[in-house]
Amino acid sequence: AYVPAENGIKRLRDGELGPDGQIPEFPYDPSQKYFSGGGGLCSTATDYMWFCQMLLNGGELNNVRLLKKETVKLMASNQIGTMPTPGLDAPFGFGFTIFPDEKDVHPQLRDAYAWSGYWSTSFRISPRGDWIIVTMSQVGWDEGATQEQFAKYERIAAESIKENDLPAAKPQDVGVSPEKVEVLSTYMQSLVDDGKIAGGVTMFARRGKVVHLKAVGMADIETGTEMKPDAIFRLASMSKAILTVGTMKLHEQGRLCLDDPVSEFIPEFKNMKVHVNADSSKSKPANTPITIHHLLTHTSGLASCFDETVGPIYTAHGIEAGISTIQMDLRQTVKTLAGLPLLSEPGAKWESGISSEVLGRVIEVASGMRLDRFLKDHVCAPLGMTDTFFNVPADKTPRLASAYIPVDTCIRKVKHGEKMRQEFQGMLVPISSDYCYGNTNQFL
Repeated sequence: AYVPAENGIKRLRDGELGPDGQIPEFPYDPSQKYFSGGGGLCSTATDYMWFCQMLLNGGELNNVRLLKKETVKLMASNQIGTMPTPGLDAPFGFGFTIFPDEKDVHPQLRDAYAWSGYWSTSFRISPRGDWIIVTMSQVGWDEGATQEQFAKYERIAAESIKENDLPAAKPQDVGVSPEKVEVLSTYMQSLVDDGKIAGGVTMFARRGKVVHLKAVGMADIETGTEMKPDAIFRLASMSKAILTVGTMKLHEQGRLCLDDPVSEFIPEFKNMKVHVNADSSKSKPANTPITIHHLLTHTSGLASCFDETVGPIYTAHGIEAGISTIQMDLRQTVKTLAGLPLLSEPGAKWESGISSEVLGRVIEVASGMRLDRFLKDHVCAPLGMTDTFFNVPADKTPRLASAYIPVDTCIRKVKHGEKMRQEFQGMLVPISSDYCYGNTNQFL
C-alpha cells in the first residue's frame, strides 16, 4: 500500500542524480533562517480552516485536488497499532492523533483526528459529524491546563451538533445550535477574564460552511491591541500536519516511498546508533534503518530537546529546534542530528520529537526545493492560504499576536529577542517567540 509506481521511483533514483551518483544539493543562502517543519509556521484561523476542510473533503478544496482520497484516508488511519502514545493515550496516523470509535467517547468525537501546538493552537476534524473546529491563542503550554482547555473546546463543538438536520447556510440549518456554538467564544472569553490567555480566535465549520468565527481579548495587552479574526498565530506543532501533506504529495508523485530508508535522501542516516545510557559514547548499532514511515508516525527513535535522556545531548550540539532560537540551517541541523544517538530502535516507540525536522529536509532533497518554497507552492498557494508562512512579511507583522507564557496564576509577555527556559514535560527547555519575523538564523 505504501509503494508508488516503479517508474516514479526510477525518475528520482536514475533521472535526477548528479554526476557523482548522489542526489544533487541546491545552494543555501548562509543568511537564511531555519525552517522548522515541526513547529515554525505561522497562520490564521481561516487559513488553517481551509487546510482542514481540504482534509475533510478527502484531499480537495474549491475544485483543486491536492491529494487523492486514498492518501487522506491513509493519513487519518491508525499507523502504529497498539503502540503506547504517552500523553495522548490514542492511536496516531500521519501528523495527528486518531480518536477511536469507543463508547466512552462522545459520538461526535469518534473517528475524529486532531493535533495541537505549544503556543495553544489546536484543531479537530470530525468526518462522522462533518465538522471542524480551530482554536488559536498565544500562551505557552501549561501542562494539564492547556489540554483541559482543548478538551473543553471540543466538547462544546460536539454538543452543538443537532440530529436530523438539513444543509443550509445558517448555523441552525446545517445542524448546529447557534446558542451552543456561541459558547466557544464565551468560554475563550472566560479564559481571558481569568488571566489565563490574552486573547484568541475560535472558528467552527460544518458541511463546508463557516458558522462561527469570533475573536476575543487582546492580541497584545501591553499596547492595547485588540484581537481580530485575521490575527496571525505561531502554529508550533500544528505545522506538522501541513508538512505531512507536503510529504504525501511527493509520495503520490513517486518522489519517495513510505518504506524508503531516510539514508537514501540523507546519507548520514545510514548507520544510526541507539542510546544506551547517559554517556553519549555508550551506544549500539540500530537494528533497523529509519524510514519515511517512521518519521511520519514519530516512531523513528529521534526524540527532542525535551527528553531527559537524549535531550541534553541534542542541546549540547546546538539542536533546539521547534520553539527556540537556533544557529544552524535545516541542512546543518539534520546532518548534526544524524551523528547523535537515537532514544530507541526505529519502529519500537512513539515519541513526539524531532522527526518532523528530518522530514522537512527529506522534502527539500526529494523535491529539489527549499522547504519554505515547496510548502508555499505545493500546499498553501493551491489552497489559497495566503497568510501561512515561516517568516511573517513586514506588512503583516502588525497582525501577529504577541506570545505569552504562564507565570504562577497569570501570564506575561515574551519580549522581543528574549530567550528563556520554561518547564515543559518535566524539563527546562529553551523558548523564544521571534522566529516568525527574524530574517536570519539568530531566530528560529
